[in-house]
Amino acid sequence: MISFDNKRISRDDKILNYRVEGFGKKALLFLHGLYGHSGTWRNNISYFSKKCKVIAPSLPVPRNESYEVLSEIYVEIIREILNFEEANEICIIGNSFGGYVAIKYYFKYSDDVLCLVLEDSYIPLHDSTLNKEFIEILNNIKISVLIIWGEMDELLPVELAHYLNKSIETSELYIFKNAGHVPHWEKHDEFNDVVDKFLTKINFYQE
Repeated sequence: MISFDNKRISRDDKILNYRVEGFGKKALLFLHGLYGHSGTWRNNISYFSKKCKVIAPSLPVPRNESYEVLSEIYVEIIREILNFEEANEICIIGNSFGGYVAIKYYFKYSDDVLCLVLEDSYIPLHDSTLNKEFIEILNNIKISVLIIWGEMDELLPVELAHYLNKSIETSELYIFKNAGHVPHWEKHDEFNDVVDKFLTKINFYQE
């Protein structure tokens, strides 16, 4: 398969690949799930790059790290890419584990994040220690959040969407009928429309 990435930077003798399209002061950052790549967003990037700058990393494949350690690694990789692209006004759109990384990025670099879109997002409910910390993070999110979920998600059930919605005071929820774990791929036209309306409502496109 031909890579969808069109840019790269080096980090600790490793190459970080990512896709960039569009222009503008503000940027949409698309984060894929575990073992994914930037190409999973191809039907969304082509739509939103007509309206603003879009950045989609292909994050390194996990190497037996815990989810907590891996999320911290990904946050710093993303930080390097955004710094290189001089993108400090962003909205993060994350699917599955990418949604978890989006929340962790906001927690560490909240001044740069204008909004979040959490799509079928992984949330650590089964580790009691991390769970308490994570609930506190959710309760302290102050920006606009759109939660998107596939009603037929068999990996992360739709009940988690309602949990997130109740935990994040500034959130709104949209459930996709007849969609599973990856609505942005399964129903990309509807996904683009829903996210576009959200971004328009919160004036994200305005400079």
